[in-house]
Amino acid sequence: MNTSRVKTYLIVVLMCCSMYQTGQLWFDEVSDHNFFYTVFVDSFFSKPVYSETEDMYVSKPKRVMTIKNFGNKQYVDLGSFWQGEELRAKAEQGIKQVLHKGQYMETVHLDWRVILSQKAIVYQYGMAVDMKAFAKEFEENPRKIEDKIKEFDQIVLIPSQNVTKELQCYFIDEKNNQAHRVMIKNARITKELYEKMDAIQKNKGIEDIILYSSTKQNNLDIFHKNIFLPDLHTRPYIYKAVGIKDPFIKDGELDKQSLEDFVDPFFDNPRAKWSGKDAEGNSVFADEYTIIKYYATGVVEYDNYSMKQERAYGSQDEAYGVVQRFLKNDVFVGDQFYLAQAKQENDGWQFYFNFYMGEFPYMISDVLAKEVGMDHGHVLEVFVQGNQVKHFKHFVRTTEMLYTVPKTAEVDFFSALDAVIAREFPQGVAEIKVQDTYLAYYQDHLLKSPQLMWMIRMEDGWYGESAVR
Repeated sequence: MNTSRVKTYLIVVLMCCSMYQTGQLWFDEVSDHNFFYTVFVDSFFSKPVYSETEDMYVSKPKRVMTIKNFGNKQYVDLGSFWQGEELRAKAEQGIKQVLHKGQYMETVHLDWRVILSQKAIVYQYGMAVDMKAFAKEFEENPRKIEDKIKEFDQIVLIPSQNVTKELQCYFIDEKNNQAHRVMIKNARITKELYEKMDAIQKNKGIEDIILYSSTKQNNLDIFHKNIFLPDLHTRPYIYKAVGIKDPFIKDGELDKQSLEDFVDPFFDNPRAKWSGKDAEGNSVFADEYTIIKYYATGVVEYDNYSMKQERAYGSQDEAYGVVQRFLKNDVFVGDQFYLAQAKQENDGWQFYFNFYMGEFPYMISDVLAKEVGMDHGHVLEVFVQGNQVKHFKHFVRTTEMLYTVPKTAEVDFFSALDAVIAREFPQGVAEIKVQDTYLAYYQDHLLKSPQLMWMIRMEDGWYGESAVR
């Protein structure tokens, strides 16, 4: 009896395999219409479908700073050393507690000198963050806070040492010069935060990392907003040269299998796609609704022509949630990426991303952006319409350490600014106003390695100056 059952099962399996193989032979080029193919492939190879109720995501911070030398008003980036990462994780617990039981106190005119007169942890975001969406990410629903605070672009946590264990949290809206103060008392996290901040101040093992200073705290009025300015004058930065490459090129040739493995997750049914070359020689992968192209410059472009739209996402944070779920398909998008810009256009939302190479962002010149087809100057862009990503473009790069003599970045900001003014404004300028500045790995040609540069934004545009003499 048992032997008979086993034989029966084997016959059924063999029949199914036979029908599947026959179906492949019949419908190899039109496999979407192959019943047997669809049953097998949809069960084992289709990508997951994300529900509309899945948690949305808001912008993560570009940088998290804390005080290092209180008397000298010097700060460090928490992402540049392991002890800083520990403090950052603890600070996020503090933010969650603020959202859970914090009491709104007041909204005051933004004065950075007052706020930074105490030991603080500062979160800086790349764009205005919607409070409701932010709280949702932390699985909180702080209605009393949401009624008072709609959006912010920075967060400042200030733990105290007093007996009431107060934790003050400022949600900063720098665009409107407002600081919304929220407070909790008797929070155990307050002591833990203070102790970890104190340990960082006393740690002698992080003397080789970059120190920063607050432009507003130091009354540097040429700056439009508060910027944590890298101090290369006091402590030059020694670093190894970094290279950048197209991960799909191996030994000078296109690795077709690597490229196909990359594009597969973007298709509902990867086995049903077809591939080939277009008239310009670009690699093309497509199915009924999706077309993905790979250009020789290292850019991958995705277009979705499906007309299906279950609902229209009108708000920025909802559209951003669609983007974040979509980007899970891209294996080269990781924690180093950050949202640089978002804007509403053409009945949808356009999002632009850049990424960090270690402690500094990677930027491309206008000339290089035009050369590779990234017209807006960012390395990744996504357009959401309805509840779908309709267009996606990624200048795919991976980094590698170059085994060369270490370089020393010792050109401070003011020296770089003087050089820019002398070169770009030989007649001088009546008034200097700096909108933004930071150090970045800047690439101006596809075949050149990125160089560490000062990026300086003045009223009429961006300027670059080498940080290395």
